[in-house]
Amino acid sequence: MKRPFESTQTDYTAATGRSETTPWLQHTRWAELFRNRSLEIIAATAKLPASQWSRKYLLGQWQGLDFWSSAEIEAQLQAILRGLDLMFDRTRATLDRTPYISRCWLNTYAKDAFWPHGFRVIPSFKKYLAIWKRFICFVFRALQYPSRQRKEVYNLRLGSNEIKMMQHILYLVGQLQLGEDGNVSDSSDSEGDESYGQDWHDECEIPSDLENSDTDQDFDTSTDEDEEVGRDQTSDSKGSDFSLPNGNWLRLSEALFQLSMMFWTYQDPAGNMSSSTIIYFTAVMGIRQQSLAFHSAHNSTSELAGLIWIGRLLFLEYALPVYSYSTLVYEWPRRDHYPSQPDRLDAIRKKYLIRGCYTPFGEIIELKAFAKSIVKREGIPGNLSWDPDGKSFIIGHDI
Repeated sequence: MKRPFESTQTDYTAATGRSETTPWLQHTRWAELFRNRSLEIIAATAKLPASQWSRKYLLGQWQGLDFWSSAEIEAQLQAILRGLDLMFDRTRATLDRTPYISRCWLNTYAKDAFWPHGFRVIPSFKKYLAIWKRFICFVFRALQYPSRQRKEVYNLRLGSNEIKMMQHILYLVGQLQLGEDGNVSDSSDSEGDESYGQDWHDECEIPSDLENSDTDQDFDTSTDEDEEVGRDQTSDSKGSDFSLPNGNWLRLSEALFQLSMMFWTYQDPAGNMSSSTIIYFTAVMGIRQQSLAFHSAHNSTSELAGLIWIGRLLFLEYALPVYSYSTLVYEWPRRDHYPSQPDRLDAIRKKYLIRGCYTPFGEIIELKAFAKSIVKREGIPGNLSWDPDGKSFIIGHDI
Protein backbone atom coordinates (compact mmCIF):
# COMPACT_ATOMS: atom_id res chain seq x y z
CA MET A 1 0.00 0.00 0.00
CA LYS A 2 1.42 3.38 -1.04
CA ARG A 3 1.12 6.50 1.13
CA PRO A 4 1.85 9.74 -0.83
CA PHE A 5 3.28 12.85 0.74
CA GLU A 6 3.58 15.63 -1.86
CA SER A 7 4.44 14.23 -5.28
CA THR A 8 4.47 10.91 -7.08
CA GLN A 9 6.97 11.90 -9.77
CA THR A 10 9.58 9.15 -9.86
CA ASP A 11 13.29 9.87 -9.63
CA TYR A 12 14.94 6.49 -10.15
CA THR A 13 18.44 7.96 -10.06
CA ALA A 14 17.92 9.46 -6.60
CA ALA A 15 16.41 6.23 -5.31
CA THR A 16 19.32 4.24 -6.68
CA GLY A 17 21.82 6.57 -5.05
CA ARG A 18 20.22 6.13 -1.62
CA SER A 19 20.00 2.35 -1.91
CA GLU A 20 23.69 2.02 -2.84
CA THR A 21 24.58 2.76 0.78
CA THR A 22 23.31 -0.64 1.97
CA PRO A 23 25.97 -3.35 2.46
CA TRP A 24 24.03 -5.67 0.15
CA LEU A 25 23.95 -3.28 -2.81
CA GLN A 26 27.49 -2.13 -2.20
CA HIS A 27 28.50 -5.78 -2.52
CA THR A 28 26.35 -6.69 -5.54
CA ARG A 29 26.89 -3.33 -7.35
CA TRP A 30 23.51 -3.70 -9.03
CA ALA A 31 22.92 0.04 -9.01
CA GLU A 32 26.22 0.62 -10.78
CA LEU A 33 25.43 -2.09 -13.35
CA PHE A 34 22.15 -0.44 -14.32
CA ARG A 35 23.07 3.21 -13.81
CA ASN A 36 21.30 5.55 -16.26
CA ARG A 37 19.32 2.63 -17.68
CA SER A 38 15.60 1.93 -17.55
CA LEU A 39 14.85 -0.57 -14.81
CA GLU A 40 11.32 -0.74 -16.20
CA ILE A 41 12.58 -2.15 -19.52
CA ILE A 42 15.06 -4.50 -17.87
CA ALA A 43 12.47 -5.95 -15.48
CA ALA A 44 9.82 -6.25 -18.20
CA THR A 45 12.24 -8.13 -20.46
CA ALA A 46 12.42 -10.92 -17.89
CA LYS A 47 8.68 -11.58 -17.76
CA LEU A 48 7.13 -14.72 -19.18
CA PRO A 49 4.93 -14.12 -22.24
CA ALA A 50 1.20 -14.44 -21.82
CA SER A 51 -0.23 -17.72 -23.07
CA GLN A 52 -0.65 -17.72 -26.86
CA TRP A 53 0.68 -14.16 -27.07
CA SER A 54 1.37 -13.18 -30.68
CA ARG A 55 1.48 -9.38 -30.55
CA LYS A 56 4.42 -7.09 -29.95
CA TYR A 57 5.13 -6.38 -26.30
CA LEU A 58 5.81 -2.92 -24.90
CA LEU A 59 8.80 -3.11 -22.55
CA GLY A 60 8.87 0.55 -21.57
CA GLN A 61 10.30 3.90 -22.64
CA TRP A 62 13.85 4.46 -23.85
CA GLN A 63 15.09 7.95 -24.67
CA GLY A 64 11.53 9.18 -24.91
CA LEU A 65 10.38 6.46 -27.33
CA ASP A 66 8.40 3.25 -26.86
CA PHE A 67 10.69 0.22 -26.65
CA TRP A 68 9.07 -2.94 -28.04
CA SER A 69 9.75 -6.64 -28.20
CA SER A 70 8.58 -7.74 -31.64
CA ALA A 71 5.56 -9.94 -32.27
CA GLU A 72 7.92 -12.39 -33.99
CA ILE A 73 10.09 -12.95 -30.93
CA GLU A 74 7.04 -13.19 -28.66
CA ALA A 75 5.65 -15.97 -30.86
CA GLN A 76 9.04 -17.69 -30.90
CA LEU A 77 9.15 -17.64 -27.10
CA GLN A 78 6.03 -19.83 -27.01
CA ALA A 79 7.92 -22.63 -28.78
CA ILE A 80 11.04 -22.04 -26.69
CA LEU A 81 9.05 -22.38 -23.46
CA ARG A 82 7.55 -25.63 -24.72
CA GLY A 83 11.07 -26.82 -25.53
CA LEU A 84 12.14 -25.95 -21.98
CA ASP A 85 9.27 -28.02 -20.60
CA LEU A 86 10.54 -30.99 -22.61
CA MET A 87 14.08 -30.31 -21.41
CA PHE A 88 13.02 -30.23 -17.77
CA ASP A 89 10.91 -33.39 -18.16
CA ARG A 90 14.10 -35.10 -19.28
CA THR A 91 16.15 -33.77 -16.37
CA ARG A 92 13.50 -34.97 -13.93
CA ALA A 93 13.62 -38.45 -15.47
CA THR A 94 17.37 -38.42 -14.92
CA LEU A 95 16.97 -37.28 -11.31
CA ASP A 96 14.38 -39.98 -10.65
CA ARG A 97 16.86 -42.64 -11.78
CA THR A 98 19.84 -41.36 -9.80
CA PRO A 99 20.88 -43.20 -6.59
CA TYR A 100 20.40 -41.53 -3.25
CA ILE A 101 24.13 -41.31 -2.41
CA SER A 102 24.84 -39.59 -5.71
CA ARG A 103 22.04 -37.12 -5.06
CA CYS A 104 23.53 -36.38 -1.64
CA TRP A 105 26.92 -35.61 -3.17
CA LEU A 106 25.19 -33.43 -5.76
CA ASN A 107 23.59 -31.52 -2.88
CA THR A 108 26.90 -30.98 -1.02
CA TYR A 109 28.70 -27.63 -1.16
CA ALA A 110 31.98 -28.81 0.37
CA LYS A 111 34.63 -30.63 -1.63
CA ASP A 112 34.89 -33.78 0.48
CA ALA A 113 32.40 -33.47 3.39
CA PHE A 114 29.35 -35.64 2.68
CA TRP A 115 25.93 -34.12 3.46
CA PRO A 116 23.18 -36.78 3.92
CA HIS A 117 20.32 -34.97 2.23
CA GLY A 118 19.54 -36.13 -1.27
CA PHE A 119 18.79 -33.56 -3.95
CA ARG A 120 15.16 -34.04 -4.96
CA VAL A 121 12.10 -32.56 -6.62
CA ILE A 122 10.15 -30.57 -4.04
CA PRO A 123 6.45 -29.66 -4.25
CA SER A 124 7.00 -26.11 -5.47
CA PHE A 125 9.56 -27.03 -8.13
CA LYS A 126 7.56 -25.31 -10.91
CA LYS A 127 8.33 -21.96 -9.30
CA TYR A 128 12.03 -22.76 -9.56
CA LEU A 129 11.75 -23.86 -13.19
CA ALA A 130 10.02 -20.53 -13.93
CA ILE A 131 13.20 -18.70 -12.88
CA TRP A 132 15.15 -20.38 -15.68
CA LYS A 133 12.33 -19.83 -18.16
CA ARG A 134 12.46 -16.13 -17.39
CA PHE A 135 16.21 -16.11 -17.85
CA ILE A 136 15.86 -17.71 -21.28
CA CYS A 137 13.07 -15.29 -22.25
CA PHE A 138 15.31 -12.41 -21.15
CA VAL A 139 18.31 -13.37 -23.27
CA PHE A 140 16.23 -14.12 -26.37
CA ARG A 141 14.38 -10.81 -26.10
CA ALA A 142 17.70 -8.99 -25.66
CA LEU A 143 19.16 -10.83 -28.66
CA GLN A 144 16.72 -9.16 -31.06
CA TYR A 145 18.50 -5.82 -30.62
CA PRO A 146 21.90 -4.92 -32.13
CA SER A 147 24.86 -5.41 -29.80
CA ARG A 148 25.35 -1.66 -29.37
CA GLN A 149 21.73 -1.20 -28.34
CA ARG A 150 21.96 -4.19 -25.95
CA LYS A 151 24.86 -2.42 -24.28
CA GLU A 152 23.07 0.92 -24.10
CA VAL A 153 19.74 -0.42 -22.84
CA TYR A 154 20.75 -3.45 -20.78
CA ASN A 155 24.54 -3.20 -20.23
CA LEU A 156 24.58 -6.83 -21.38
CA ARG A 157 27.17 -8.63 -23.49
CA LEU A 158 26.37 -12.02 -24.99
CA GLY A 159 29.25 -14.23 -26.12
CA SER A 160 29.66 -15.08 -29.80
CA ASN A 161 29.19 -18.82 -29.19
CA GLU A 162 26.06 -18.16 -27.15
CA ILE A 163 24.66 -15.99 -29.93
CA LYS A 164 25.36 -18.67 -32.54
CA MET A 165 23.58 -21.27 -30.41
CA MET A 166 20.61 -18.97 -29.87
CA GLN A 167 20.37 -18.33 -33.59
CA HIS A 168 20.36 -22.08 -34.20
CA ILE A 169 17.54 -22.43 -31.68
CA LEU A 170 15.54 -19.75 -33.49
CA TYR A 171 16.08 -21.67 -36.73
CA LEU A 172 14.61 -24.80 -35.11
CA VAL A 173 11.69 -22.75 -33.82
CA GLY A 174 11.11 -21.55 -37.37
CA GLN A 175 10.92 -25.14 -38.55
CA LEU A 176 8.36 -25.91 -35.87
CA GLN A 177 6.33 -22.84 -36.76
CA LEU A 178 6.10 -24.15 -40.32
CA GLY A 179 4.08 -27.00 -38.86
CA GLU A 180 6.57 -29.81 -39.39
CA ASP A 181 6.28 -31.26 -35.89
CA GLY A 182 2.86 -30.33 -34.60
CA ASN A 183 1.35 -27.49 -32.63
CA VAL A 184 3.67 -25.39 -30.48
CA SER A 185 1.12 -25.13 -27.71
CA ASP A 186 0.36 -28.83 -27.31
CA SER A 187 0.92 -30.08 -23.76
CA SER A 188 2.39 -26.79 -22.71
CA ASP A 189 3.25 -26.87 -19.01
CA SER A 190 2.62 -23.26 -18.08
CA GLU A 191 0.39 -23.77 -15.06
CA GLY A 192 1.36 -21.43 -12.28
CA ASP A 193 3.60 -19.26 -14.45
CA GLU A 194 3.11 -15.53 -14.41
CA SER A 195 2.70 -13.47 -17.57
CA TYR A 196 3.02 -9.81 -18.54
CA GLY A 197 0.30 -8.56 -16.23
CA GLN A 198 1.73 -10.05 -13.05
CA ASP A 199 4.71 -9.40 -10.83
CA TRP A 200 7.15 -12.28 -11.13
CA HIS A 201 9.29 -11.08 -8.23
CA ASP A 202 6.70 -10.99 -5.50
CA GLU A 203 8.32 -12.52 -2.44
CA CYS A 204 5.40 -14.91 -2.20
CA GLU A 205 6.26 -16.48 -5.56
CA ILE A 206 9.31 -18.38 -4.28
CA PRO A 207 8.13 -20.11 -1.13
CA SER A 208 10.28 -20.36 1.95
CA ASP A 209 10.48 -24.15 1.85
CA LEU A 210 13.30 -23.85 -0.68
CA GLU A 211 15.38 -21.79 1.67
CA ASN A 212 14.79 -23.93 4.74
CA SER A 213 14.49 -27.44 3.32
CA ASP A 214 17.15 -30.04 2.67
CA THR A 215 18.07 -28.19 -0.51
CA ASP A 216 19.93 -25.63 1.59
CA GLN A 217 22.59 -26.96 3.94
CA ASP A 218 23.38 -23.39 5.03
CA PHE A 219 27.06 -24.26 4.60
CA ASP A 220 26.96 -26.70 7.51
CA THR A 221 28.47 -29.98 6.33
CA SER A 222 27.93 -31.90 9.56
CA THR A 223 26.32 -35.31 9.22
CA ASP A 224 24.24 -35.44 12.39
CA GLU A 225 21.13 -34.16 10.60
CA ASP A 226 20.00 -37.45 9.14
CA GLU A 227 16.25 -37.09 9.27
CA GLU A 228 16.06 -37.27 5.47
CA VAL A 229 17.97 -40.52 5.10
CA GLY A 230 15.08 -42.81 5.86
CA ARG A 231 12.56 -40.75 3.93
CA ASP A 232 14.53 -40.13 0.77
CA GLN A 233 16.51 -43.27 0.04
CA THR A 234 14.86 -43.44 -3.38
CA SER A 235 13.16 -40.79 -5.43
CA ASP A 236 9.69 -41.05 -6.86
CA SER A 237 8.93 -43.00 -10.02
CA LYS A 238 7.52 -40.20 -12.15
CA GLY A 239 10.43 -40.48 -14.54
CA SER A 240 9.74 -44.12 -15.30
CA ASP A 241 7.14 -43.31 -17.97
CA PHE A 242 9.20 -40.61 -19.66
CA SER A 243 9.88 -40.92 -23.38
CA LEU A 244 11.94 -38.66 -25.62
CA PRO A 245 10.14 -36.28 -27.99
CA ASN A 246 10.52 -36.65 -31.73
CA GLY A 247 11.87 -34.65 -34.63
CA ASN A 248 12.46 -30.94 -34.21
CA TRP A 249 11.03 -30.96 -30.68
CA LEU A 250 13.87 -33.28 -29.69
CA ARG A 251 16.37 -31.07 -31.50
CA LEU A 252 14.97 -27.94 -29.85
CA SER A 253 14.99 -29.39 -26.32
CA GLU A 254 18.56 -30.67 -26.72
CA ALA A 255 19.73 -27.36 -28.17
CA LEU A 256 18.14 -25.49 -25.25
CA PHE A 257 19.96 -27.79 -22.85
CA GLN A 258 23.26 -27.13 -24.60
CA LEU A 259 22.62 -23.38 -24.46
CA SER A 260 21.73 -23.64 -20.76
CA MET A 261 24.97 -25.43 -20.01
CA MET A 262 26.97 -22.90 -22.02
CA PHE A 263 25.74 -20.31 -19.54
CA TRP A 264 26.30 -22.52 -16.48
CA THR A 265 29.81 -23.71 -17.43
CA TYR A 266 31.04 -20.22 -18.29
CA GLN A 267 34.45 -19.43 -16.83
CA ASP A 268 36.23 -16.08 -17.14
CA PRO A 269 39.99 -16.24 -17.79
CA ALA A 270 40.58 -13.75 -14.97
CA GLY A 271 38.12 -15.44 -12.64
CA ASN A 272 35.78 -12.41 -12.70
CA MET A 273 32.31 -13.94 -12.64
CA SER A 274 30.54 -10.59 -12.98
CA SER A 275 30.92 -11.17 -16.74
CA SER A 276 28.67 -14.25 -16.53
CA THR A 277 25.21 -13.79 -18.04
CA ILE A 278 23.69 -15.78 -15.18
CA ILE A 279 25.31 -13.51 -12.59
CA TYR A 280 24.05 -10.53 -14.58
CA PHE A 281 20.56 -12.01 -14.32
CA THR A 282 20.76 -12.15 -10.52
CA ALA A 283 20.74 -8.34 -10.71
CA VAL A 284 17.68 -8.43 -12.97
CA MET A 285 15.94 -10.64 -10.39
CA GLY A 286 16.84 -8.03 -7.80
CA ILE A 287 14.56 -5.38 -9.35
CA ARG A 288 11.15 -4.99 -7.75
CA GLN A 289 8.54 -5.07 -10.48
CA GLN A 290 6.23 -2.32 -9.28
CA SER A 291 8.46 0.13 -7.43
CA LEU A 292 11.59 -0.56 -9.57
CA ALA A 293 13.71 -0.39 -6.43
CA PHE A 294 16.17 -3.15 -5.56
CA HIS A 295 15.37 -6.02 -3.25
CA SER A 296 17.07 -6.31 0.12
CA ALA A 297 19.42 -9.13 1.05
CA HIS A 298 16.58 -10.89 2.87
CA ASN A 299 14.28 -10.79 -0.15
CA SER A 300 17.03 -11.96 -2.51
CA THR A 301 17.94 -15.23 -0.81
CA SER A 302 14.93 -17.19 -2.09
CA GLU A 303 15.60 -16.34 -5.74
CA LEU A 304 19.28 -17.21 -5.36
CA ALA A 305 18.36 -20.51 -3.74
CA GLY A 306 16.05 -21.20 -6.69
CA LEU A 307 18.91 -20.67 -9.15
CA ILE A 308 21.08 -23.02 -7.10
CA TRP A 309 18.37 -25.69 -7.32
CA ILE A 310 18.11 -25.25 -11.10
CA GLY A 311 21.88 -25.40 -11.44
CA ARG A 312 22.08 -28.71 -9.62
CA LEU A 313 19.29 -30.21 -11.71
CA LEU A 314 20.97 -29.21 -14.97
CA PHE A 315 24.46 -30.25 -13.87
CA LEU A 316 23.19 -33.71 -12.98
CA GLU A 317 21.87 -34.01 -16.53
CA TYR A 318 25.18 -32.66 -17.81
CA ALA A 319 27.17 -35.21 -15.81
CA LEU A 320 25.01 -38.34 -15.99
CA PRO A 321 22.15 -38.16 -18.50
CA VAL A 322 19.97 -41.23 -18.77
CA TYR A 323 19.62 -40.68 -22.52
CA SER A 324 22.37 -39.62 -24.92
CA TYR A 325 22.06 -36.28 -26.72
CA SER A 326 22.14 -37.49 -30.30
CA THR A 327 21.07 -34.37 -32.23
CA LEU A 328 23.99 -32.15 -31.19
CA VAL A 329 27.05 -31.63 -33.39
CA TYR A 330 29.02 -33.75 -30.95
CA GLU A 331 26.88 -36.46 -29.38
CA TRP A 332 26.73 -36.24 -25.57
CA PRO A 333 26.90 -39.79 -24.17
CA ARG A 334 24.48 -41.28 -21.67
CA ARG A 335 25.60 -42.28 -18.19
CA ASP A 336 26.25 -45.92 -19.11
CA HIS A 337 29.14 -44.69 -21.26
CA TYR A 338 31.23 -43.87 -18.18
CA PRO A 339 33.24 -46.68 -16.48
CA SER A 340 32.45 -45.11 -13.08
CA GLN A 341 29.37 -42.91 -12.75
CA PRO A 342 30.32 -41.77 -9.21
CA ASP A 343 33.72 -40.63 -10.51
CA ARG A 344 32.07 -38.75 -13.37
CA LEU A 345 29.70 -36.94 -11.00
CA ASP A 346 32.56 -36.18 -8.62
CA ALA A 347 34.66 -34.62 -11.39
CA ILE A 348 31.83 -32.34 -12.56
CA ARG A 349 30.83 -31.43 -9.00
CA LYS A 350 34.35 -30.42 -7.97
CA LYS A 351 34.86 -28.37 -11.13
CA TYR A 352 31.55 -26.48 -11.10
CA LEU A 353 29.43 -26.96 -7.98
CA ILE A 354 31.43 -26.46 -4.79
CA ARG A 355 32.26 -23.37 -2.76
CA GLY A 356 35.17 -21.41 -4.12
CA CYS A 357 34.96 -22.56 -7.75
CA TYR A 358 35.21 -19.93 -10.47
CA THR A 359 31.81 -20.62 -12.01
CA PRO A 360 28.38 -18.96 -11.97
CA PHE A 361 27.23 -21.61 -9.49
CA GLY A 362 30.13 -20.87 -7.15
CA GLU A 363 29.42 -17.15 -7.36
CA ILE A 364 25.74 -17.64 -6.55
CA ILE A 365 26.68 -19.72 -3.51
CA GLU A 366 28.74 -16.83 -2.20
CA LEU A 367 26.06 -14.25 -3.02
CA LYS A 368 23.51 -16.25 -1.06
CA ALA A 369 25.94 -16.77 1.83
CA PHE A 370 26.62 -13.03 1.99
CA ALA A 371 22.91 -12.23 1.90
CA LYS A 372 22.19 -14.63 4.73
CA SER A 373 25.06 -13.21 6.79
CA ILE A 374 23.45 -9.77 6.48
CA VAL A 375 20.08 -11.16 7.57
CA LYS A 376 21.67 -12.89 10.57
CA ARG A 377 23.47 -9.69 11.57
CA GLU A 378 20.66 -7.21 10.94
CA GLY A 379 17.57 -9.36 11.34
CA ILE A 380 14.55 -9.64 9.07
CA PRO A 381 13.62 -6.17 7.77
CA GLY A 382 10.29 -4.55 8.51
CA ASN A 383 7.54 -4.04 5.98
CA LEU A 384 7.99 -0.28 5.49
CA SER A 385 10.15 0.94 2.58
CA TRP A 386 10.64 4.04 0.47
CA ASP A 387 9.18 4.30 -3.01
CA PRO A 388 11.66 5.39 -5.70
CA ASP A 389 9.95 8.80 -5.94
CA GLY A 390 11.55 9.68 -2.60
CA LYS A 391 8.32 11.24 -1.34
CA SER A 392 6.24 8.12 -0.68
CA PHE A 393 6.57 4.91 1.23
CA ILE A 394 5.25 1.39 0.78
CA ILE A 395 3.61 -0.62 3.55
CA GLY A 396 3.89 -4.36 3.03
CA HIS A 397 5.40 -6.20 0.07
CA ASP A 398 5.86 -4.55 -3.30
CA ILE A 399 3.57 -6.61 -5.52
